[in-house]
Amino acid sequence: MPDISLKGKTIVLGVTGGIAAYKMPNVAHALVKLGADVHVLMTKNATEFIAPLVFETLTIRYADLENDPSHYAAIKLAEAGVFTGEEIGGTYFLSPNETVSRAQFISMVMAGADAPVPTAAIPSGLADDAATPKWAKAASAAALHAGIVTGSPNGSGSRELRAEDPITRAEAAAILDRAAQLPADQLTEEVFADGGEIPQWAAQAVINATNAGILDTQNGQVRPNDTLTRAEAVQMVYRAFPQEEESGGILDFLK
Repeated sequence: MPDISLKGKTIVLGVTGGIAAYKMPNVAHALVKLGADVHVLMTKNATEFIAPLVFETLTIRYADLENDPSHYAAIKLAEAGVFTGEEIGGTYFLSPNETVSRAQFISMVMAGADAPVPTAAIPSGLADDAATPKWAKAASAAALHAGIVTGSPNGSGSRELRAEDPITRAEAAAILDRAAQLPADQLTEEVFADGGEIPQWAAQAVINATNAGILDTQNGQVRPNDTLTRAEAVQMVYRAFPQEEESGGILDFLK
């Protein structure tokens, strides 16, 4: 079948009550993949067969990511329920240059890895546990228990999560290295133009993440101490944990 592009096209997809409603999320998803701006209208009876939220996640396109290399990863993570940007007036925005906090990144990684997370907030045992937002407590505690996060020494013999602090590229690489259990590479940090700036505790993780194609370099620089942006975060998490893509042709959803 020849390649089809619906970029720049707006499609209104009407969904009514009936068994065929179960096929419509696949239709909407296929149209979005072809570049269409899809708007779904559902009758009251249709909502008895399928929840409107299903269509919302499958038809997300970010207005501030057009022609941005992170758009695909952002969409895939939204579809998988890993991370979704903000919706303003029916339009979605990722705010790609906004920094990501340590708590936000940990939550994204745990969701992307489909790691078990308790349904209720539980204490982490870290010195600054009270400062961790309630929404992040369960994922953070689970990450600590699994050894994905270790916390940072606070100089007083205790360790802290520093949940609200922006996460650096080196810290993100270390978390993904543990979560995805990346194979160790025998290279050294000297292969990077700014290798001397990589914290010693993160050196192997940065090398592993770079070798695995998870962490980008620019002009030979890995920028380990730069804060991570949302655009970088969605790409790193998606590369570490690719969300499964259904195989088949564009019309397979009609079978």
